[in-house]
Amino acid sequence: MNYSSLKKTISIITNMHTTLNNVAIHFHRGPTATNGTAIYINAGDPNDPVWLGLVEAKATHEAGHIAHTSFEIFEGVQGEKLRKSSMLKWVLNTIEDVRMENCCIAHLPGAYWVFNKMTNLLFEEGYWQEVSDDEPLSMCLQAFLLYAGRGYGVDGQSHLVSKGLYAKQRLIDAGVPSEPLNKIENRMHNWGKLVDTDDAFLEAEMIVRLLQECQQVIQQDQNQGDQGGDAQSGSQGGDQGGDAQSGSQGGKSSGGNPLAFEDLDNMADAFDDIHEQLSQGIDKASDNSNVSDELLNAIQQEYLSDTRSTHSRYFRLDDARQLSRGLTRQLESAMWSKSQQEITYDDTGNEFDQDLLAGVSAGNNRIFFTESEVTTQKSSMIILVDRSGSMNRSDQMLVANNSAAACAYALEAVGIEVGIIHFDNNVTITKKFSDDLNQSMNRMGQEANGGTCTHYALQAAHLMMSQSTRTRKQVLVITDGDPSCIASVEHQVAELIRFGIDVASIQICFGNYAGIENKTVLSSIDELPIVLSDLVSNGALDSIQIG
Repeated sequence: MNYSSLKKTISIITNMHTTLNNVAIHFHRGPTATNGTAIYINAGDPNDPVWLGLVEAKATHEAGHIAHTSFEIFEGVQGEKLRKSSMLKWVLNTIEDVRMENCCIAHLPGAYWVFNKMTNLLFEEGYWQEVSDDEPLSMCLQAFLLYAGRGYGVDGQSHLVSKGLYAKQRLIDAGVPSEPLNKIENRMHNWGKLVDTDDAFLEAEMIVRLLQECQQVIQQDQNQGDQGGDAQSGSQGGDQGGDAQSGSQGGKSSGGNPLAFEDLDNMADAFDDIHEQLSQGIDKASDNSNVSDELLNAIQQEYLSDTRSTHSRYFRLDDARQLSRGLTRQLESAMWSKSQQEITYDDTGNEFDQDLLAGVSAGNNRIFFTESEVTTQKSSMIILVDRSGSMNRSDQMLVANNSAAACAYALEAVGIEVGIIHFDNNVTITKKFSDDLNQSMNRMGQEANGGTCTHYALQAAHLMMSQSTRTRKQVLVITDGDPSCIASVEHQVAELIRFGIDVASIQICFGNYAGIENKTVLSSIDELPIVLSDLVSNGALDSIQIG
């Protein structure tokens, strides 16, 4: 059995689902399905690239819906409309898939490749097909909406646009009016930018109205053709001539009226659903694999081991919590010291400062006691944790994870909202600002593997920081200081600074320049309180203030 391929796939899907919404995944013998909180995967052969690719796609796609789709849309007035119209439901699903997948890609860049592979597999396995010259017009309509919609809307799938536009031209050639189809195409450009599921529903209603407009316009043309035929018949004064002319006009009009008498909902009932296609593909691959009890157990155990809350080699929660207590005191002291401003009362006060009274004769009337005032600002911090293969040296990964967790607990203790992102070649959002910190600790035990794409992590932090309403923002990178591209790191740091976001780095054991000017070296985890305190006191994280 190809354990390395299995491990890679399991790692990808667990990264996806923990990032997106803690979705539980179960491997079993049986149909692939989801119940809204868990995904059940039909176990297959890890040597089969089709099974592996479709499992990645299914898990990521469904987890994306659970994280980003509002299922309340299927209730109330909107739900009633969806139950009455199969076309409205299918169009909504198509638009929501586009919107949701873009949300996933924004949160986790690795989703870009998963969804790209998904579309390729759906074509290769025959679930999606290019439009042929003899394709029924209903299938041309589906292809236009599905392929062009995804091509314009989903990042990285522009290759689908030409397939969708070919289907659109087939519709026009058959007599479907081009104006409403052009309007639909123009609206597709915005599908990936829709804010939420409610917006997707409103857009779906608009698309269905435009489809209905296609029918109305064509019917109108037919009626005009029939009237023209009758008039011509009357002018010739002969029933035979009139009938012939009318028949000619009517035949032309009828030939150019392919959707006039079609029921849109009946058409949509025959349209394919991507969720069902992914499940069918996995089930088909699984049916041919004859999974043994041993293999099924190995798959499930691999998944469970990858999602286990703590790895003693890479993370020790108790040590992190203990470290955070001293770190909180040091951090608080540094922040108060940096924030306080001396105020001397000029002409009024409650007590004289005896040392200043001697200056009265020289014209100094600032003779009252001085006290300190601390300015408070609401702050946000995102901690980026390097989990690249080079972090396997010594216990660097353990130091990095424990340091990040300790910092997170200390920062939240002084009122700073915290996010945590792990990175290698890909980026995983371990803790969003809104996530409970204790629950997020279940995802801290990530092992070291892959490259050091620090610039991807900084880019993800910038996007995540845009969701914060705090006035002070900062990013702290915990790394061994060996990025894959220093120039890209420098560019992303400059972008963050341009938007008023501080960037600093704690480099474990190595002090070489890694694209971030504000850095300090951590030789031992015991030094963490002093190191973080120095970063605050020396202005490397100048925007940290008491929250």
